Amino acid sequence: MRALLVVLLLAGCGSGPSIRYLALGDSFTAGTGSLPAQAFPVRLTAALRARGHAIELENVAVNGSTSADVLGLQVPALASFHPTWITLAVGANDIVRGVEPEAFRRNVQAIVAAIRRSGLPPDHLLGLPQPEWPRSPVGARFATGLDTLRRYDAILREEIEAAGGRWVALEALMTEEAAAGAWAGDGLHPDAACHGAWAEALVPLFAPR
Repeated sequence: MRALLVVLLLAGCGSGPSIRYLALGDSFTAGTGSLPAQAFPVRLTAALRARGHAIELENVAVNGSTSADVLGLQVPALASFHPTWITLAVGANDIVRGVEPEAFRRNVQAIVAAIRRSGLPPDHLLGLPQPEWPRSPVGARFATGLDTLRRYDAILREEIEAAGGRWVALEALMTEEAAAGAWAGDGLHPDAACHGAWAEALVPLFAPR
């Protein structure tokens, strides 16, 4: 009986911690402009599995989503998926659609409050900045400067950190990518190699050595 119990316990143990990863956001998380399998949440998941971690991904990010869309259409996945980790990247479509900064802040506060109520460990909420899409061939048509982008990113960062979450400082990397013209074929979104670089930067946060 004791031998059987040991076998059962061992069978229930993975080679790494169990991770349930929920990705919230817009096209930059959905992987628009590249194949869905090339989006950074998918590549991050593959990298963690390669390191022996048991992980399940639910990427509910949708192209064109604003902060209100994340709140109303994506946050409900908290109740069904029960994530242990979340990434949140949003703001570009709020800028494009003229959502005022304070309205954006209120939406982000509501998103973060719902995440806190879900019981997620505070430092397992990771916020990501927007790529420098106004510098892309198509993004330049929106007449949106990087100062506006940084203002919305600052709001997202402030609210995430106020809740005990962490900001993933990809700004320098994203500046390099934009300067190199690393855009997908649609001329607006970062290419697949950018998603790979973001995933690589996230791995140590999910699985510190």
